Amino acid sequence: MYQHIKNIIIKNESAGLSIPQDRKELLRACASSIVEQLNAQNSSDIIVICTHNSRRSQLAEAWISIAAQWYGIKEIRSYSGGSESTAFNHRMVDALLRIGVQSEIMESGDNPVYKLQFDNNPDDKQYFSKEYSHPYNPQTGFIAILVCHSADEACPTVLGAKHRYFIPFVDPKQADDTADEATAYDEKVLEIGMEMCYMIKTVKDRMLSFGK
Repeated sequence: MYQHIKNIIIKNESAGLSIPQDRKELLRACASSIVEQLNAQNSSDIIVICTHNSRRSQLAEAWISIAAQWYGIKEIRSYSGGSESTAFNHRMVDALLRIGVQSEIMESGDNPVYKLQFDNNPDDKQYFSKEYSHPYNPQTGFIAILVCHSADEACPTVLGAKHRYFIPFVDPKQADDTADEATAYDEKVLEIGMEMCYMIKTVKDRMLSFGK
């Protein structure tokens, strides 16, 4: 894990105490479903869903991968999708670069395909905007985490999902093309990172209690 990302995760472990209680309950409930799947089938697939799959869902997908790697739970696999596809917004990619993530464009165009790297051992994950039902994503038995209100309304039922959780985050898009743009995106990286790390650490702690 690159050092700056390590530092953020370590800070997240103490900052997680400041997460509001109602959100902790949501994150712990989701963690319980992940543990349930890990115990039953030794794997857990998570699709993070937001309307356009351009900012928050991509970021949460990346942070779940980072946290699962940090806490040594390689059996957790994260994906993202939307009710429609657009593009992984370049402002969110830039915000990830500012915390030390490295990126490479695998395919250019209106909807670029990125590879993100968090340490010296890159994996084969691809980051691009897509509908949640896209063939790249698991089709059944996954955990769905909806991170925006419009996706929650558009997807009252997520086809193929074993569990569905609504854990919303404010869209940093409202700061686009303003003097506060970079700050808004940087804060969203830290906020979503803190909550996804809290969720995966909860999974790790509960797996340890099962002797895993």
